[in-house]
Amino acid sequence: RHFGVAAGGQFSSFTILRNINEIISQNKDIKVWNLSLGSKLEIKPNFISPEAAILDRIQYENDVIFVIAGTNKPQGENKAMKIGSPADSINSLVVNSVDFNNRPASYTRTGPVLSFFTKPDISYYGGDGANLLMVCTPTGECSVSGTSFAAPWIARKMSYLIDILGLNREVAKALIINAATGWHKQELGDSTRIGHGVVPIKIDDIVSCPDDEIQFILAGVSEKYDTYNYNIPVPVSKDK
Repeated sequence: RHFGVAAGGQFSSFTILRNINEIISQNKDIKVWNLSLGSKLEIKPNFISPEAAILDRIQYENDVIFVIAGTNKPQGENKAMKIGSPADSINSLVVNSVDFNNRPASYTRTGPVLSFFTKPDISYYGGDGANLLMVCTPTGECSVSGTSFAAPWIARKMSYLIDILGLNREVAKALIINAATGWHKQELGDSTRIGHGVVPIKIDDIVSCPDDEIQFILAGVSEKYDTYNYNIPVPVSKDK
């Protein structure tokens, strides 16, 4: 389902967030939401943006997850730029772009958030340079590039893991990041631009592992127990 919340290039972020909150409250069956919007301004080094904080609260209260585009550098900007809000949302899955050689796209912006949260979380194919993505528009085919076109691919994978396989959002997010990380050191870019790595194309490479690996999935809430109240049977010797 598609919900238009930002008409035109300029909009009030808090009006958008109010609309998003209302839409989610009226569509409880949707667990994965793709957001392709972001600020041209860079995030602050010492605090989370109000927009990201509101999205984190919405996700917690409604048991949903946002897949957020990692924002693009303005056209003609060559210097490095930090990502823009709401891509500093901690609970969301933030997606940057790579080209078809798995190298960070020229327009990608950088993390981290609060100096220690890895954002973007992961990267995917968003087109760059002469190798663009083909999409359908109201007027026909169009060649495009941007993090806004990489994020929906990840939203599709998240929806498969949650809606088809029945995994909860934490496990689904962990599987996506785990598949992107792999065992080998990332050599094509630093984590501030590609996050934990590039997500595999095939869903089989996310939900399964090679024959020489064992993958455990643990989920739940840990509880504190009083170790002095354990009823542990004491072995008794047959001779006594």
